[in-house]
Amino acid sequence: MLSNNDLMGGVPTPQRSAFAELLLLVALIIGGALVTGVIASGIGKLFPAYASAPAMLRFTQFYSTIISIGLPVLVWRRVHQESLMLYFDASRFSGRDLLFAFIFVLIIQPVVWLLVYLNSLLPLPEWATSIEQKAEILIQELLCTDQWYTLFANIVVIAIVPAVCEEMLFRGLLQSFFSRRGMNAHLAVWLVSIIFGVVHFQFAGIFARIFLGAVLGYLFHYSRTLWLPIVVHALNNAGSVILYFVQYNLTGSTDSTDPEFNLIILSAALLGLVGFVYLLRRFYVDKTTEQDCID
Repeated sequence: MLSNNDLMGGVPTPQRSAFAELLLLVALIIGGALVTGVIASGIGKLFPAYASAPAMLRFTQFYSTIISIGLPVLVWRRVHQESLMLYFDASRFSGRDLLFAFIFVLIIQPVVWLLVYLNSLLPLPEWATSIEQKAEILIQELLCTDQWYTLFANIVVIAIVPAVCEEMLFRGLLQSFFSRRGMNAHLAVWLVSIIFGVVHFQFAGIFARIFLGAVLGYLFHYSRTLWLPIVVHALNNAGSVILYFVQYNLTGSTDSTDPEFNLIILSAALLGLVGFVYLLRRFYVDKTTEQDCID
């Protein structure tokens, strides 16, 4: 049976205090957020007429993701004298993995739809509803466009950059942090998935985000590389961006109807979940076990 250290690429288990390490990570993230706030404030004062323009919002989203999520991971790696490219072994990601990434994104969508429906049954407190409304306004401003170059910019800003930075933080750093300290691998996956869902502060879709976090966590755990979860994450986000673009250009609106439950969705969700588990076990879990036995 594989140990957590084996699955994390043989990285030695650190002997430092876990609390001190988490405190350092939180400090780095808060520091990144403060820097982002200072930059945004400066831009707002220098260019007040463009502060709320969609292009400026995209630029803000771009640099804030890098500074507040990606940069803390790089600083962490440097402080601990770890490779900045840790878990980015390209030899573990092939054309076959790219194909499976597309398949994974497609088959988990019914599960996501079912979870969104279940989430909609829960009443949200007023403060959470307010956050959802503000997030929806921002999404409308970013994604309502009929320009192809803007669509490409949205894919970069909303799909690619967040996928890279968030996977570096949540899977490459946090999940491996807990695993390398002896936490059960499944518990580490789900703990980080819950954190992943909560920190997005969009509670109308928190069930779906936790599920997606678990999918990405298991892909990282068994593929031993960040490339697979990054590609799945980016494809999932890009799909949403493209759907918004198509709907807006066909109907002139991005308003969506409330999710509805039916047996077709339930059946598709169950099949999707079974399909994901089967493919993961058949092509990643078993392969990882075989490689470990050979090594």
